Amino acid sequence: MVVLTYTFLAFSLIAFLLAGLAFFSHRKMKSNPEILIKDLQEGQITINGTVEARGPLLTSPLAKAQCVFYGLFLNSHSSSGKDHYNETLIKDVTSTSFVVNDGTGVVAIKTDDLAFSHPDSIVSPFRKVGDVAVVGHRATGTPEDLSREVRQALGEDVHRCNQAHETCLKDGDELWIFGYAKRYEIHINRRGEQYGPYSMAKVKELYAANQLLSTDLAWYPEVDEWKLLSEFIPSSPNVPITPEWQIVAKPNKGKLDPGIHVSIKSKEAQQEISSRVSKYCFGAGLVFAVLFIFCWLMAW
Repeated sequence: MVVLTYTFLAFSLIAFLLAGLAFFSHRKMKSNPEILIKDLQEGQITINGTVEARGPLLTSPLAKAQCVFYGLFLNSHSSSGKDHYNETLIKDVTSTSFVVNDGTGVVAIKTDDLAFSHPDSIVSPFRKVGDVAVVGHRATGTPEDLSREVRQALGEDVHRCNQAHETCLKDGDELWIFGYAKRYEIHINRRGEQYGPYSMAKVKELYAANQLLSTDLAWYPEVDEWKLLSEFIPSSPNVPITPEWQIVAKPNKGKLDPGIHVSIKSKEAQQEISSRVSKYCFGAGLVFAVLFIFCWLMAW
């Protein structure tokens, strides 16, 4: 009876914790109104736009879907009696160049910030399970569903995995993004002398005044190498616009909060899901709390 009593207590606390997390997620989405990209300022934001591929499309390893971003996770799942354990042994988070366009401007997403991990459970807190902060096109399966070439590229740990799940974003997807807007800081190099960093608006201003030249080299942390400045500044209306802003994880994110969230579901749909989860978990918490009190009184 004692074991059962404290089991109900543990379930009650977990349910109340999940209800609280869902409630605060709902409040956070509600308190961040959507903003147009042209009106962005540094800070926490919510924007809505369409994925626009800038680089060659990728093929996701599990679903074989044409996409601009995918996160693939291979897990080792085991069970012992009533306990189940999961641990991510392999992750592959890959993206091509893409922006999000809302008709007033474009932004980039720091896709490295989308990957995160969390403990499997209270029972096994040292086992880490990987995922991405993306509600997208999801597929599940096993490592055997991957091609032989992909399995070989992932290494020997693939043989220890028995579960696979994947989330991807496709060109043309409509996205709702919750994150932190940060201006690109562009560094300039002219014959070995470095200048900046400058915002994209400042670079355009200096370029128009001929204080920066098309032959100058430009770089910011999210590109692999120095490029000609002319590649960053459109020379005609047909040249794609270089984003001035990037959406990243918020600076004060928590251990279980990736600080950025991307979804193909509308903001209203996500708020409805958070509200429903909060209510269900709170109700379950009350039931387990009543059962705990009943068992505790019976034990005494």
